[in-house]
Amino acid sequence: GAPYLRLKMLSERLRDEASFYRGEVKRLEGLGFKLSEGVKASAVFSETVGDADSITVKTMEMVLDLPEFSGQYRRVRNSVAGLKQAYERQKLLTYTLRPLVQFVVRADEAAFFRYGATENFVAPWMQEASWKSGYRLPRGRVDWNRLEFTSEVALRYRIKSVTQKVAA
Repeated sequence: GAPYLRLKMLSERLRDEASFYRGEVKRLEGLGFKLSEGVKASAVFSETVGDADSITVKTMEMVLDLPEFSGQYRRVRNSVAGLKQAYERQKLLTYTLRPLVQFVVRADEAAFFRYGATENFVAPWMQEASWKSGYRLPRGRVDWNRLEFTSEVALRYRIKSVTQKVAA
């Protein structure tokens, strides 16, 4: 429905802005500015111990095709304070705001996967819209189911099998 589409757009907008501020961090670090010790968290890697099994599950991938975002947001000052501001902003967007939005988006997608995908459900307010199967992106090899809203905005999904190794 409409709330799902708005959240999907918001998720993409947050991703775009976080990417911009990661670029700002790289730009400022390239100019020689450095964050003080302990501001940037070091990467933590987990190690799997024990047996692993390979499992295959069906999953759904859903993409909202939109016009490109401008990718331009408010630049930060060329200073250590600007570097810290850009770093904190991208961290907020990436690790706090976007996961909150993604949780609801994925819950909606799970509901559609479980209850609506088999019938290609369309919300009543969409009236004349219908899913079209077999859609391929230009130069693409993957068939999608596609629901077109305008020439620039469409929702597409596919159901695929994914194999992963998991701890036994």
